[in-house]
Amino acid sequence: MTDKYSREEGFLRLLAKSYLTHNADTLIKIIPDDFGYDSMWVFDSIKSKARYKEYITGKLESMKNGMYNVEFAMMKDKRDGKPLLMITNSKTPEGDHAVFVVTSDDTGNVQRLDLTSARFYPMEPMNENNVIKRTFHTLLSEYDECKLRFLTHDNREIDYKTVIIGHGIESAWGLAFVDDIPDTFGMVYDYSSIGPTNVGMFTPDTRISVDFVFVDQNSKIIKIHKNAKPLSRDLIECQNVAFVIELKGGQCETNNIQVGDTVQLKSKSAKNKFLVPRMYASKPEDKKHQNQQIENKKDMGYNTENE
Repeated sequence: MTDKYSREEGFLRLLAKSYLTHNADTLIKIIPDDFGYDSMWVFDSIKSKARYKEYITGKLESMKNGMYNVEFAMMKDKRDGKPLLMITNSKTPEGDHAVFVVTSDDTGNVQRLDLTSARFYPMEPMNENNVIKRTFHTLLSEYDECKLRFLTHDNREIDYKTVIIGHGIESAWGLAFVDDIPDTFGMVYDYSSIGPTNVGMFTPDTRISVDFVFVDQNSKIIKIHKNAKPLSRDLIECQNVAFVIELKGGQCETNNIQVGDTVQLKSKSAKNKFLVPRMYASKPEDKKHQNQQIENKKDMGYNTENE
């Protein structure tokens, strides 16, 4: 592959990462002021970096809020090896896959990006590892890392590597679309800005079985739901919750984690001190947001009878 095509491939992989993480800040930094973007299915062309920044930021935010996931494959044109980025989990109105194509100068500096139909390009996979999608590793780049420790009823310490998820829309994706996670990994849904509250968890886009651990403001486990089914619309509910911890299915059984056990969180910024959940002040705007989320679930067909 030429140096020009290598740089184009790097740009397309960065574009894919921007879609997967819903953050295009790094991508925006490397495009020129006169950057152009065209889509076969959109009438207006974009002819500046500023306009593309506005477009892509709004699009990614909309995708995040709507929980729309994109998966890619890194391909190449059979005729000359030019790199192409194909969207694999959706098709165009004509029934084809869509593909991103880069135009660059002789040294590989990107000038414009086009989204068009894959029918115009005879393609083959770039290599054996050409699939680009939301995975455990991209998940780590989306959220803040910390460590999780369970202090059990029989005086054991069980440590996990975990990710803290912010409340509200920041926590909406969770483990959605991820095919697998390590046994030592979990996710924490933090409701600290809302206060002890009623919570309903669901797994409509979660592809693996998970355990849900509900924790109160005193760091005590108040409910455990083991082996929640993948791709399920049923809500798993609990009252007076400060945190919800999502583990790989079977972990609570394997490690004999029980109601009444204590939970500790340790963040990188805490200088190795374990954090005790503080008392939470309820904000009217957060309660309003939570109620709106429940209404949105009803509109989407989720079972909210007990919420």
